[in-house]
Amino acid sequence: MFWNGSLRYGGSNNTINTQFWDGSFKTTRWMADTSIEGQWNLDEATTLSPKLRMIYFSETVSTYTVKNSAGDAITIDGFDEEQFRVSLGAEIARSFQLENGAKVTPKLGVTGGFSGLDGSGAFAAVTAGMSLQTQNFWMLDASLLFNIEGDGQKSVGAKLAAGKKF
Repeated sequence: MFWNGSLRYGGSNNTINTQFWDGSFKTTRWMADTSIEGQWNLDEATTLSPKLRMIYFSETVSTYTVKNSAGDAITIDGFDEEQFRVSLGAEIARSFQLENGAKVTPKLGVTGGFSGLDGSGAFAAVTAGMSLQTQNFWMLDASLLFNIEGDGQKSVGAKLAAGKKF
């Protein structure tokens, strides 16, 4: 079992100063992220990796006004965004030894959770992937991801990675 945690702060100060328009605005962001995750060997070839994660995010963007020399102004209202997400999920993986000595490991993961405050409610993600490790320590990893948010937003992603131990 592992406990991970991080606290992040960021922001920006932005100024526009052109021949026609002048103005500035700033943003600030806070994020606290913590998770508990582990790995259980169900047998010699099968692992189950559960994860419980909580994230708090806060962003403040100030009102942005630019003006020109003629006195015209364009204003974009600032905003505050706040989100608290809790999720629980697990990935199961099973390794198979091939005749040539390589090891192939298919994986399947499912995560579900709730996003409160300014979030979109319930959400879920499904991942499917496969990794290959050769006898001479080349490693290939490929996976697909499908997300759906409580307000109907959907996204799809893919990851491909290669590496070699030396």
